[in-house]
Amino acid sequence: MNVHIVCSDTTSDRIVARLARMLATGNGWTLGKEPDPSAELNVFFPYLEWRKTKWDKTPTIGWFTHREDTVPAKARIWDETAPMVDVRVTSALKYARDLDRYGRTYCASLPVDCDKFVIGDRPDNERPVIGVAGYVYPGGRKGQGMVARLAQEYPEWDVVASGEGWPIETVKHDWADMPCYYQGLDVFLCTSLIEGGPVTVLEALACGVPVVVPWGVGHCDDLDYMPGIYRYPMGAYEEMVEQIAYAIELSYDSAELRESVAYCTADEWAGSWGFIVDQFLAPLQRVIVTVAYGERARACAIELIAHCAPIPRYRLPSSATKRWTSPTLPSYESQWTMALGTTRRLSMTWFRLIGHRCSIWTLTCSAWGRSICSGSC
Repeated sequence: MNVHIVCSDTTSDRIVARLARMLATGNGWTLGKEPDPSAELNVFFPYLEWRKTKWDKTPTIGWFTHREDTVPAKARIWDETAPMVDVRVTSALKYARDLDRYGRTYCASLPVDCDKFVIGDRPDNERPVIGVAGYVYPGGRKGQGMVARLAQEYPEWDVVASGEGWPIETVKHDWADMPCYYQGLDVFLCTSLIEGGPVTVLEALACGVPVVVPWGVGHCDDLDYMPGIYRYPMGAYEEMVEQIAYAIELSYDSAELRESVAYCTADEWAGSWGFIVDQFLAPLQRVIVTVAYGERARACAIELIAHCAPIPRYRLPSSATKRWTSPTLPSYESQWTMALGTTRRLSMTWFRLIGHRCSIWTLTCSAWGRSICSGSC
């Protein structure tokens, strides 16, 4: 199966690049910075990649990371892009529910390398060490203000950071060193207000470290409910501090914390995407298109053909006399044969495409069939 992943960053250790490489390696797909017109399907990773080209030459999938509701311009980009790709994939159920209104949507759980992120010795710190990790961007969506306040108001705790941009002393650990960073923490803290994951929470749990996470952020709501996973209302500082205290004081089982994310493997990540692609491409092997007789039915059929690519011209059986051509697509001859015959009530004939793979721009053939039926009655 010729599937191509479009990702601007293909080589770094940043999370998007690592996830893209996992997909390419796990499924035997190609990976590059530009769409591939020879591919059966182009996967835009993330969805913002699609906006660079407005790609419409092959079927498309967009990976939707997070919706920034607090920034209207960015939320508008999400809303404008979602209906323009054929399939939407996200990694948090809250975003899957939002995207479902635009059409076919799937949720694929983010992976963690459980061979790399393992349980270490329990830390023997003089003071509890509370750690955050990640790259902080302008705008405050990482909740970095709460981290600065925590470090200032609770000197009895050591608040440390890995990554870039945190308002406290920060060490930019290489990804290879991140397991040691997590293993040295008493509690891992997520302060984000908007996230697509975060993967850092999964990595900390794989290391058997208790986590404190916000409600309603990324996939944090999808985590198990168990000792060692503590939640607070998003952005609620006092409740966050309370949960950190619980995480420090209460007992937990590192092995159980690790087990809670054991299913989040690279194989599972690649397999989920492979299933999604198979589900999408399988019906396109032999696409059923409806062609109707009568002026009102013809109008619906013309609309249908306008949404099929790359088949702007098609040949009907000898009983039909009209040939339509879409001016927006290259000329292409396709061979059609009758599949199911004519239903007298609707005066409609169904045909099956033989020997050619095409893509439906929107919805499914059965849905279009209902549309055409209503238009021809």
